[in-house]
Amino acid sequence: MSAAPSAESLAQYLTRRLVAEKGFVSGHVVAAAELAAAVDQVLTLDNGTGFVMIALIDHDRRDGAAARNFSLTQSDLVRIGQACLPFAPTFNGAKLPVGIQLWHLNAPASPARCEHLTALHRSPGFEKVSVAGFVLDPTATDPAARVWTTLPWYKISHPGPRWLRALLSSPRLSAEDLARSLGVAAGDPTVRRPVLTWTLIAALTAIFGIELVARPTGAAGFSPDITTLVSLGGLARELATDGGEWWRTLTAACLHGSPAHLLMNGVALLMSGVVLEHLLGRAWLAALFFVGALGGSLMGLAINPGNLVSVGASGAIMGLLAAALVAAMRLPEGPARSHVQGAMARVLIPSLLPLASVGGARVDYAAHFGGAIAGALVGLALWKTWDADSPTPRGRRVALGITLLGMIGLAWGGYGVAQTRGVATALAPQEEIARVATGTAPPAMLDALVQRWPRDPRVRFVRAAARINSDNPAGAEDDLRAALADDRVLRTGFRDRRLEIEVRTLLAQVLTQRGEEAEARAVVAPICHLGAQGRAPTGLTLLGLCERP
Repeated sequence: MSAAPSAESLAQYLTRRLVAEKGFVSGHVVAAAELAAAVDQVLTLDNGTGFVMIALIDHDRRDGAAARNFSLTQSDLVRIGQACLPFAPTFNGAKLPVGIQLWHLNAPASPARCEHLTALHRSPGFEKVSVAGFVLDPTATDPAARVWTTLPWYKISHPGPRWLRALLSSPRLSAEDLARSLGVAAGDPTVRRPVLTWTLIAALTAIFGIELVARPTGAAGFSPDITTLVSLGGLARELATDGGEWWRTLTAACLHGSPAHLLMNGVALLMSGVVLEHLLGRAWLAALFFVGALGGSLMGLAINPGNLVSVGASGAIMGLLAAALVAAMRLPEGPARSHVQGAMARVLIPSLLPLASVGGARVDYAAHFGGAIAGALVGLALWKTWDADSPTPRGRRVALGITLLGMIGLAWGGYGVAQTRGVATALAPQEEIARVATGTAPPAMLDALVQRWPRDPRVRFVRAAARINSDNPAGAEDDLRAALADDRVLRTGFRDRRLEIEVRTLLAQVLTQRGEEAEARAVVAPICHLGAQGRAPTGLTLLGLCERP
């Protein structure tokens, strides 16, 4: 049976609270034995982001002994701290400092004591050892005077001023009350293996395989071209907003531009997914994937150039990383929380800095930021509404609803991709086009090329030009109208619309020569604003077809 809180000394009660709530352990490493011999007790914190030792000097010892007379000098403390450096964590290959804090308990902040602690105080410096002093006087009339310290950044220190002052001013908590306030351990007990995480990675890998199969005939290497990515759901503002293909905001997150792109995202997804699948449960992992993907796509649409094609699960993964970073605050302070947050931050922070590229391709930082912001907001909401007596956050039905909407969006995207099916494979290799675009190709070669690639508007345009030179305007008109008929191929495969301008201009010339000016004006109407500064393209300006009759 544990002792009543009132029977504990402040040192005992403080130790119990620091261990239970702030991640400290009672005891010291061997290298700190000299420090431990000079004080009543040492508490150690090694949470992956720092190595701190709190040395307690109790001025109200319950065993009747007098308070210790601390005799170690600043140089002694630096030497002890340097001996403890092997136990300190590293960040990006550099050792983090060792912190030593001397806490006088049940003692007034007398001038002599404060002067002594100030003389011992030091910043890390080259030795990477910091020393700070505290005086805790629970009997001080002014609550603000109950904690005195030499630490300049005390307000953001660990365990922090609010926590310390509340501990000294509030009624003491029993072991049962403390356990109740901490709540149950966070984490979905039904998740034993990260099945959903591996399923997502496998799905992204399978989709990348589809990208390689859907490439144009004769494509080399192991990366899809832009046309293939667009035809399979890549995100571009002119297609999503102007063309109404909003499903691309989700399908783009399923595509990748190269094996290296897929590998990097797969590793980041594994790191964040394993954490979130256990911490939040599979329902919220799936929901956060969609939230991050949508947030990244929307930010990309708002910031990126209209002709930029964006693909990749980066936005979704940044959302998972940011959500894990924030939601991990539900874990008790200590190594577990710091390990999770440190691992997430080491991937998330570099991903938000414009320092790298993937396989020479441009990194879509707008998607990274959008996904991270969306994930962080959801993670914050989950953390703030998380019941202490529940191992998982609230809103599982909400998460399932978000996931269902995301799946519906992907199904809509699948239908949209089906409408653009075969765009990449419908296009003839560029060398085939170059071979017949010289104007000297025999009609039989052009006919064979059209028969083989009937949906390629370039092939139709080249044969139309040859038919005009052969005095066959009717045949040329048929080819030009066929080039414009497959709008999906024309808009998806040739998004800059220059080919469409050439096809419509040539068709308008054929119609004008036949005296069908009204029809010619109708043909060029969709492109009359595509020239410089929203005016008619140069060729149409010469024809005068964009001016009102």
